[in-house]
Amino acid sequence: MSYDIENIIDDFGGKIVEKNEMEGLAKKTVRFLKTFRARYQIAGQIEGINKLVLETSDRRNRYQIVTPPP
Repeated sequence: MSYDIENIIDDFGGKIVEKNEMEGLAKKTVRFLKTFRARYQIAGQIEGINKLVLETSDRRNRYQIVTPPP
């Protein structure tokens, strides 16, 4: 699961994040439209990871797994 989360973060950094510089409204709009699909896909992947985390938490609670304090 942690590898999946790391991969999503890497994808986000590679597809979305660009130099943060002063841009006009037209450039910002074009960049938003170009990255919209990638943002949508990444959001779907994050939702999938959230479901996995919740399922893992439910299993942990169901089987009463106790982790020792550090």
